[in-house]
Amino acid sequence: MKSEICGIMHVHSTYSNDGKMTLRQLADWCRKSSLKFLILSEHPELIDKKIIDMARMGEIVKECKALSDENFIIIPGLEFLTEDGMHILAYGIEEYFEERDTKKSIDKIHELGGLAVLAHVSIYDEIPVEKLSEIDGVEVWNTVYDGWLAPKPRNLRVLEKIKGAKAFAGSDLHGEKHLGRMLVCVKAEKLDEKDILSELKKGKACYRGRFISLNPNNIRFYYRLAFALLNRIYGLARFGKRVAKGVMIR
Repeated sequence: MKSEICGIMHVHSTYSNDGKMTLRQLADWCRKSSLKFLILSEHPELIDKKIIDMARMGEIVKECKALSDENFIIIPGLEFLTEDGMHILAYGIEEYFEERDTKKSIDKIHELGGLAVLAHVSIYDEIPVEKLSEIDGVEVWNTVYDGWLAPKPRNLRVLEKIKGAKAFAGSDLHGEKHLGRMLVCVKAEKLDEKDILSELKKGKACYRGRFISLNPNNIRFYYRLAFALLNRIYGLARFGKRVAKGVMIR
């Protein structure tokens, strides 16, 4: 019988150049928060510098397994930067590879048994939709770039252009300030990496923000209106905060 298990995804530890928490610190927080899984998306490279190679990836996978047990698992993964400027999340892969072509990167991720997801779609001016026909998902809600209140309606329109892709959401967690902003919950018969990734691929997940949830298979019109309204509120709140800060400085 399937039961609901929750965790966090799109997570960067100190294995990435900009991560602030170690894998052990992240695992400890998840356990204290009664979460069952964590899905990594480490940055393997900058534009001009490689951070993770095959040997380093081996270290990551080894630590993921060492910190996992029957009550909590860490699923390894990377976040690749392609020649088109796209960031592709490779959830569930255990090997590093060098490939800058967007379409070939997606194919390689699938070859390694992982899920390929277009990350934080709101940051791109143009998206090469024709190269994303085989992608598994689109991260329509990224709590760093889109805010923690709701996804942006524009992101949902991007999703509609890529047939077969499912809606994903993620914390894009880099440090303590990002903890608790977004949970992902799936129903599985057991705590197993393949089962979790399979449910995500089928769009059978629920992404829970602090106030609202996103169901990939049930993004109705009135939800979009609510998302648009919440984004306007979030934008006004941030603007007010900046104005208040400027007045205080003066």
